[in-house]
Amino acid sequence: MRFFKFILGALPIALAGCGREDKMEFEVAHECVGHSCAVYVEPLSQTYVDQLVKKVMISEIKHDVRQVNHSLKWYGLQGGNYLDSDILTELDLKQCGENICDDTKNPVAYNFDRNQEYVSLDVSGKMTVNNKEYDINKKYNFVIELISAPVISGTCDDENVCVFSVTKDSEGGEKPYSYYWYDGYNNVGITKSTVDNGDFKYTLNDNLKHSIVMSTGDKYGRNYSEDSNEVVVYADMNKAPTVEILSDDTVAEGKQAALGAEATAYGNKNIPEDGYKWTVPEGWEIKSGQGTNFLIVKAPGYSKDLPKGEFSVVATDSEGIQSNIATKQVTVSFDSSLKPTKPSLSAVDLNGQKDVVENTKYKVTATAEATGNRKIVGYEWKVNGTKVETKTNVLEQTAPAFNAIADNTIRVTVVAIDSAGVKSEESAEIGIAVKADSSIKPTKPSLSAADLNGQKDVVENKKYKVTATAQASDGRKIVGYEWNVNGTKVETETNVLEQTAPAFNAIADNKIRVKVIAIDDGGVKSEESAEIGIAVKADTSLKPTKPSLSAVDLNGQKDVVENTKYKVTATAEATGNRKIVGYEWKVNGTKVETKTNVLEQTAPAFNAIADNTIRVTVVAIDSAGVKSEESAEIGIAVKADSSIKPTKPSLSAADLNGQKDVVENKKYTVTATTTANGNRKIVKYEWNVNGAKVETESNVLERTAPAFNAIAGNKIKVKVVAIDNAGVRSEESAEIGIAVKADTSLKPTQPSLSAADLNGQKDVVEHRGYKVTATATASAGRDIAKYVWSINGTKEETITNVLEKTAPAYNTEPNADNNLKVTVIAIDSAGVESKQSPEIQIAVKVDTNIKPGKPTLNAPDKATEGDSFTLSASSTPNGGRKIDAYEWSVDGQVIAGATGSTLQRTAPQYNSSKKSYEYSVVAIDSAGVRSETTRKTVKVMLNAPTRIELEVPAGFKAYIRDDLLAMLKTAEAKVGATFHPGSSKNKIWMECKEDHFVKGDTTVAEVWIYNQPDDVVHTTRYLNNHGSGFSYKNLNGPASTAGKKRGVAGWVYAGCRAY
Repeated sequence: MRFFKFILGALPIALAGCGREDKMEFEVAHECVGHSCAVYVEPLSQTYVDQLVKKVMISEIKHDVRQVNHSLKWYGLQGGNYLDSDILTELDLKQCGENICDDTKNPVAYNFDRNQEYVSLDVSGKMTVNNKEYDINKKYNFVIELISAPVISGTCDDENVCVFSVTKDSEGGEKPYSYYWYDGYNNVGITKSTVDNGDFKYTLNDNLKHSIVMSTGDKYGRNYSEDSNEVVVYADMNKAPTVEILSDDTVAEGKQAALGAEATAYGNKNIPEDGYKWTVPEGWEIKSGQGTNFLIVKAPGYSKDLPKGEFSVVATDSEGIQSNIATKQVTVSFDSSLKPTKPSLSAVDLNGQKDVVENTKYKVTATAEATGNRKIVGYEWKVNGTKVETKTNVLEQTAPAFNAIADNTIRVTVVAIDSAGVKSEESAEIGIAVKADSSIKPTKPSLSAADLNGQKDVVENKKYKVTATAQASDGRKIVGYEWNVNGTKVETETNVLEQTAPAFNAIADNKIRVKVIAIDDGGVKSEESAEIGIAVKADTSLKPTKPSLSAVDLNGQKDVVENTKYKVTATAEATGNRKIVGYEWKVNGTKVETKTNVLEQTAPAFNAIADNTIRVTVVAIDSAGVKSEESAEIGIAVKADSSIKPTKPSLSAADLNGQKDVVENKKYTVTATTTANGNRKIVKYEWNVNGAKVETESNVLERTAPAFNAIAGNKIKVKVVAIDNAGVRSEESAEIGIAVKADTSLKPTQPSLSAADLNGQKDVVEHRGYKVTATATASAGRDIAKYVWSINGTKEETITNVLEKTAPAYNTEPNADNNLKVTVIAIDSAGVESKQSPEIQIAVKVDTNIKPGKPTLNAPDKATEGDSFTLSASSTPNGGRKIDAYEWSVDGQVIAGATGSTLQRTAPQYNSSKKSYEYSVVAIDSAGVRSETTRKTVKVMLNAPTRIELEVPAGFKAYIRDDLLAMLKTAEAKVGATFHPGSSKNKIWMECKEDHFVKGDTTVAEVWIYNQPDDVVHTTRYLNNHGSGFSYKNLNGPASTAGKKRGVAGWVYAGCRAY
């Protein structure tokens, strides 16, 4: 930490008159960094105007105050978290001159708790200023205000003038702020937040590195932030380095050249060894040194287009600042002895035979090497005498048409040219044969069979013709045709194919499929034509024999039961190598096709067809599709199926109230839904009503419900069977149940209520039991089944007419209604409710046996006269109540207005005849019930000193203090005090025991000391009512002491007085 601070006094400065100091006053002050603080006492005088600066003295004023010594003690510090001198140095706080700045040092240095803001300290003792001793007894309060570290930034111009700004201000402490700027550990300036936003201007006068930090101080110079971030600057820090290139102007092609970079860095900077970036011309090869100040390159071959190369370099200093761009041109000299090698040619991308199809691409590749460090930059080709230039070693051309050049050969040579423009010898010639393009072929033929019947079909075993139409290309001629007839190859020289159709069914799907390819006189084939199909038709003069029918699988009577299977078999013969492939049946006029000679059908329902007879004929069809004559008809009788019955009925009671129930003695209706089968009709219904059989001709049952409870479960159970006109019965329906409901017009009488078991006043003590009795009568011979009670809106059911409950806790809320409001409804055995009874009210009374717990009373055992002290009480309420107040008393007298859980009191003046007071408290709950009383006695203590420092009489050596201390400690029990080493070698602390103080007459220990020749503690005795205070008296020793030498002697008196 680096701080520049004015130490301000905590007390006003007392000035002396007439040029001399009549009075000396002292200040207590502090300085903090965070929670680390140094607190100290300093003297003030007329000339003591202190402007102390850490590390830099802004002004030095000579003053009178000097030789300041102290023997001080600080009070109020807890935990022993003292700071040592190393931490004070680090934080730049005021030094105590010792390793640990404890509570006897000035300053005392302490690290307070992180959560502590307010500090209250006491300091007492003595200070000696200019050889004069002063008593110190002061209280000092201050607040620790944390100030966060600021963030700063800075820039410097070319004149080395830097401006530093606060980019993020501190927070905390009193404003306006002062900013303390440091260069390393040297303070270089102070700015104010109210002036130019605290900006600090600083001129750099050397080439040294400057580390700038800033610390924020508050308005009073008491609290300071930690250091800001560090900003490093130095002179010429932004000045760019300079660089130039040193090298020869000319280099022979292919040879090495050296280039050096000479750079200068400014300020406190340098050029790193790898701080150079070279840019090399195209074609030049870097051999070594890229990134350094010495570059070795190899020159390219001479180029007439680029005889010079331009190099450039940029240097970057240690702070990353780049220099100017230095350039240098180097000329490459020409070597006339160099030229390319003689090229060789290859056409490896051809088909291995060095030929190419006319009008297609071909490539020739040249292989040649430049000499020296040159490159091949171009090629001059000769293609059948024509000059062609390329920049690459590949010649890509299109072959001419076949016969377009003599003997159909492409002849190629080439010369390579290097970057200096020097040509090689001409290569040997290669020849590439041009081949005809076999893709040039006749047109795709089209086919027609125009000599057929216009339907592209032909009768089996008859002649047919197909004609092909195609054109040859490039003057060629069609010399032949290759036909494909159902997969068989046929060749003709003409474009007409003439064939005989095969027999019907001799080929797949009776289709002649024909395709053709035309061939020109160059042997090139056309694409295959599209296929045409010629259907082969049967010869209809050939037909099957007339079929005969039989139904031998029936029951011998040619009849069948409705909806069961039957079979009819046809017998017929095909003619002319054909086969019977299908049959067309007529079944009562309906056409049915089969592939076999068996017709399998299901007989229709009885009466579904006229006269219940199935009439069947058939026609046979051969493999040529030719039909036979129709067979003779057979008839099959359809018989009724006795297993056909009505559907299972479903029942509904839709005329009821949607709940399938009916009021006792009221009408109800049940409807059956069913369907007769086989064209039959439903003629009657057989009902089952709770086991009783009832028959109706219609599908509706109408009955009267029985009285409630007249049947089991009050449920009407209904099932039904439908019977058709053939006497066939359906399955029995599912059962439906119709609930019989009670007639709600018959209800119990309105109940009356009584609470006769209470105390005659209709009230009950909280948490005690109470009973209410209801009186009601059921109607129409029914019984009362239950009672539904309402107690303050809460429902509760009982089987008997007596409600027995426990009263709730008394409600202590303001305006609370502590009445139980009770009504009841009686419900009879039919579930019918009576009217609600009139309401009765039962008052709930407080149970005075429930009282708060006896309070706990927290109070000090003693209090010093005039001091404030606090008593606090705590009690636990019972029975769900709250503690509303406390009643406080002192010595049996109630303290008016004291109703809270705490009592603030001031101890009265000490009275030896009245040394203690009894305080008592009672808790009162929200029901007004009082707790037992709790008492506590508080003793009043005299406001008097309990500690003093004794001094060994003058004239004795300092080490006598330890003997004297040992002698006094033997007297501790009798004189009401304990003794400890004092603040210096000749002093002893006397601490009064409890209930003792330093004042007035008392019993004291008298210790006699004398010289003989060394200082010796001689004896100890006790004196009563010694009123001389606690001082010492130098005397001449006794006139005679046996065996002792006369000399200087003295007495030390010590002791404390009891209250």
